[in-house]
Amino acid sequence: MEVEMKAKITVKQAIDLVDEKIGPYRISRGGGWRPFRKRDTYYSFNGEKLDHPTNIIRIREEMEIGEDSFEDIILGKAETIRYGTHKTFLTVKAKSTDEKGVETNEETEGILVGDAKAAFEKSMEVCNFKPYFQKRKDSVSLYVTDSDGNNEIHCEIVNVNGHGPYLEVEAIVPTIDENSSKKLASVEQANTFIGTFLYKVFGIYEFDGRSWAEIIKE
Repeated sequence: MEVEMKAKITVKQAIDLVDEKIGPYRISRGGGWRPFRKRDTYYSFNGEKLDHPTNIIRIREEMEIGEDSFEDIILGKAETIRYGTHKTFLTVKAKSTDEKGVETNEETEGILVGDAKAAFEKSMEVCNFKPYFQKRKDSVSLYVTDSDGNNEIHCEIVNVNGHGPYLEVEAIVPTIDENSSKKLASVEQANTFIGTFLYKVFGIYEFDGRSWAEIIKE
């Protein structure tokens, strides 16, 4: 189970985050950030355009951005891709968003290799599912923990189709049979931890609950 919140931030706030000017929190997993480009294609029955999908079928093509500057990446101006980093993922997600803009998602995801992507696209065609929305997300990815390292969240500074920078913050709530190391124990605990982090570090207490399709329509 994923708990996620997103909010618009400034370039300075983005720089402060990667420079670890984040109060009682610290960057974990190597102490740095990684740049990615993600191209997402969303499918619906007959290609129906959905602004508020609750069940999501998505193909994601992901690759690492090359030597572009941090600011160019978060402003959607990156031009180089690292050779040999391309991966394709299939994601199926059940999504809900509450009145405060907090997303709770049940997600199943796996890598498509070889001819699996073509087979998936053919199966969508046979079932009359068609692409209805595409987005390009340039992102800077890093992990943050509290001061004692017990709880961990994933932060992405993103620019989506020229809109950004936004900060997406995600926590994983494990199921009963999953290892709970550095994972928050419940949806409520994850909600509180993310909300406290955003408020203490950025002064953010209102989140953007719109889908990316709605944001891009602006």
